[in-house]
Amino acid sequence: MKQFNDDKGYALAAALGAIALVTIIAMTSYALAQRSVDQAGTESFSNRAYQVAASALEYETSRFENGATLVSANGQTLPQGGTFDFTFTTSGEGRVMLKCTATLGGKTESVSVEYLSLDLADTVYSGSGSAGMFGGSYFNSPDSMIIGPLYLKLNTGETINPNSSMSFIDGPLYIENGSISAKGGVSWIHTSKVSSYNVYTDNDPSGLPTGVNVYPLGAKITAPTITDAFETSLKSLAQAAGQYYEGTTHIGGTGAKFPADSNGVLNASGTIFVKGRAIVDAAVTGYKGQFTIYATDGITVNGRLLPADFVSSGGTQSGTYDSYYQSESAVTLPQVHDGYCATLISRGPINSTWSAGNSNGSSEDFAFCGAMFTGSSIVFQSSLRGSIIAGGSLGPGKKIILATQNNLRQYLPDAVKELFTRVLARENWVRGN
Repeated sequence: MKQFNDDKGYALAAALGAIALVTIIAMTSYALAQRSVDQAGTESFSNRAYQVAASALEYETSRFENGATLVSANGQTLPQGGTFDFTFTTSGEGRVMLKCTATLGGKTESVSVEYLSLDLADTVYSGSGSAGMFGGSYFNSPDSMIIGPLYLKLNTGETINPNSSMSFIDGPLYIENGSISAKGGVSWIHTSKVSSYNVYTDNDPSGLPTGVNVYPLGAKITAPTITDAFETSLKSLAQAAGQYYEGTTHIGGTGAKFPADSNGVLNASGTIFVKGRAIVDAAVTGYKGQFTIYATDGITVNGRLLPADFVSSGGTQSGTYDSYYQSESAVTLPQVHDGYCATLISRGPINSTWSAGNSNGSSEDFAFCGAMFTGSSIVFQSSLRGSIIAGGSLGPGKKIILATQNNLRQYLPDAVKELFTRVLARENWVRGN
């Protein structure tokens, strides 16, 4: 028995209409299809088996899209004879398959539908125009890499051109609208987490070596948006905690609303709401606490928002932080964990200006670990770890690492999880085995 339990806040990538109405219609058609087995007439057993399978699948599909728990059910007996199977499988690569099979009068028919399911809590997502992030000097050294799922919603006709010495690790890579033309030296690495590196695109790629699997993207993903209701909810939480501010608001520096301690550690909790622009001052070297900074007009992070225990340990902490690819770079990555989770949210741009001061940059110098969400662009000068969601483009300033964290969801504040939801997109129905 296989079971899949969806979190609340499941977002559909395509408008599905009134889900309640769909469910009622699907249930009715399912019942009618079962009753049709009793009908004599000239209709073949094969067609009636197909009607039962298709109607049952529509019913299960409507439940799935409405967040229901699905359980595989095999060998179910129909009231008028025959059997019915429903199977639910996941591939581990964000692919979900629902399949219904009905057998009547010795005739068997199957109908299936596949979904692209992407958890934004462990994804780097760029909403538009990110082909430039692979240009110039960006991502062009052996210690520059993208680790984990990356979804690029390019402008129509754009092509990304990864330079010859960067690395894509674990994946998958999703490319919407545009395509990829990779140089021969690009590394495509799968670790113990995945059996192969997979690329999903509807346009012909070039420069991908043997061993990199290429599949059609099919369904398209759209990230959630910041609604007025969501903003109002965060504002209420901040006001209740006395953490609501208007105008440009400094955080972490001398005289700031939330000053850092003598070691540069920012201690915060709950929701900090800024009607205006929020600035995390350069004095900040790390943070402690589970908190959200929401600013209506954008956020500038001049300091370094990393878990303070990671910083104090010199960048390594055995048993708590993971290393992905030692032969490429001996970096040990920061990681959100109990008591340490920073979330930055804004309708405006988020700029991470901290860098190590090296003119070439260094991927081992992380500027942020946590979750970022903006309806605009994200610009950064050093490596980022966690969920990085930009409705606009991603703009690296130097050689960097973009690394996801696949268990980040459990540390996010409940109030913001709807923005870092699992996004679901239905692909084509297929008749047959």
